[in-house]
Amino acid sequence: MVMITTSLDRMNELIGRRLSAKEYEDIAFKYGLDLDVDGNVLNFEITSDRTDLMSVFTLAKLIKRILGKKIDEKGIIFENSDITVEKTERPFVNCLLLRMKRPLGDLVDELISLQEKMDQVVGRKRRFAACGFFDADKISFPITYSYSRKEDRIIPLGFSEPKDFDFVLKSTQQGIDYGGLIKKPIVWRDRNGEVIAMPPIINSDKFSLTRATRNVFIDITGTDRSSVNLFTKILIENLGEIGSVSVLRPKYKEKEIDTNLSFDGKIFFLNSENIENVTGMKIPLDEAEKLLSKAGFSVKKEKDHLRVYSPYYRQDVIHQVDLVDDIIRMYGVDLLGIDEKRSYIKAMKSRYYHITEMIRDQMVGLGFQETDLNVLTSERYQFELTGLKAEDYVRIVSSRSNLNTMVRKNIFPEGIRFISNNLNKRFPQNIFDIGYVVELDRNADTHFSNRLKLMAMQCGADADLTFMIQSLKILMRNVFGKEISIDEENDSPFLIDGRRGSVILDGKSIGIIGEVHPSVLNKFGVNMPISMFEIYL
Repeated sequence: MVMITTSLDRMNELIGRRLSAKEYEDIAFKYGLDLDVDGNVLNFEITSDRTDLMSVFTLAKLIKRILGKKIDEKGIIFENSDITVEKTERPFVNCLLLRMKRPLGDLVDELISLQEKMDQVVGRKRRFAACGFFDADKISFPITYSYSRKEDRIIPLGFSEPKDFDFVLKSTQQGIDYGGLIKKPIVWRDRNGEVIAMPPIINSDKFSLTRATRNVFIDITGTDRSSVNLFTKILIENLGEIGSVSVLRPKYKEKEIDTNLSFDGKIFFLNSENIENVTGMKIPLDEAEKLLSKAGFSVKKEKDHLRVYSPYYRQDVIHQVDLVDDIIRMYGVDLLGIDEKRSYIKAMKSRYYHITEMIRDQMVGLGFQETDLNVLTSERYQFELTGLKAEDYVRIVSSRSNLNTMVRKNIFPEGIRFISNNLNKRFPQNIFDIGYVVELDRNADTHFSNRLKLMAMQCGADADLTFMIQSLKILMRNVFGKEISIDEENDSPFLIDGRRGSVILDGKSIGIIGEVHPSVLNKFGVNMPISMFEIYL
């Protein structure tokens, strides 16, 4: 969730109308936004799927659309630049230039707020992408993005004297919070050799924005090409409401670090049946065309369907259902009819429910805590870090998140990932998860099948394989009345040889058990042993 807080007067200024707080509440209810009014303060809560709504500027633009005001869409401007990008561990870089007709003044605070929201939400706390805002007129071009040199110094934000990078990492809050994101300092350096910034950690105070700034240089850097490009597009959409934004073309030292930034939208085909299946209403295509155009889509009617082009910054639109969602919101969710069903059946708990509840009770009794681990994940966590072969798994063709590219095939990588994100918590950490994995199945209509699994994991200085074997035997005996055995003939690459095995039930393998190999733990950044098992239910 993103909270956008502004005043009633400021919002009225941006939309060019004088509306009351009650009128904003009506607009929010009609569109399906959460709004809390506190006197003259408007607090809008934006759901995480609308990543383009990151500032009061784009929120005001949306409200103008809802009110039916004409929006002048700006084209994308590209400019050549004196910017050189060398390869680093955060290799992907885009650059923008915001030109203002007048000094920033109070806009400084709104830009800083936008930057912080973008870093936290879109950049995932700067891990995958981050941005910096600088006074362009203070920078001596050409500039270079590269690893730091021994003699480099920076004047950190809030300081007046140059400091070395060791000081930044240990004595500034930004260094403490984000220093772990890089192994070696990366810098922007100007023509005079002065350090402009140390992405993604801190900017130089000398080049920071002030109320007198008229031209803003923006860098977007990161580890993931898709995240950096999405970050850039959302910034352009937000900043385009306050000035002229140009995309500056850097000179990339190597071809593979080019972000290949594109502003092509996605194409969808929508017919009356698509709309009726979702809404239960017969909305004529002519009306749907007007509503989608009002929402910012480019629409062309073709015989019995609409050809719809999504805006470049709307990464949340991946299916016809998302188009219908925008139609409903522009139509007004308050106007949708409710078709009450009068047919009732007696509900009963399924066998699946009873079994999983029994497993949960047993696992908690054995000292484990239940988690709800990621179902959508990536090849990096499932295969690259574990040493498993990337085969027979289900990829995601279109995803709202550029970080999720597949459905999990195994649960245990997500368990190690969970522990790696909670190293500051108390140990030992004994966790379990009951959930589905998705596997390729050539005999199924959809070519994949959902398989229910149980994964349990113990992490701590005293993590013990014997404890995991005993826990699994107790669980199988108490829940299923079955006895298991362990076959040590197992070649799982992520488990330690001699400390791994297959779980055998009625002569068949139903899963694996063992201690996670230190090389895998190192890749995940976990510095304590882990023992685990994962079985099919």
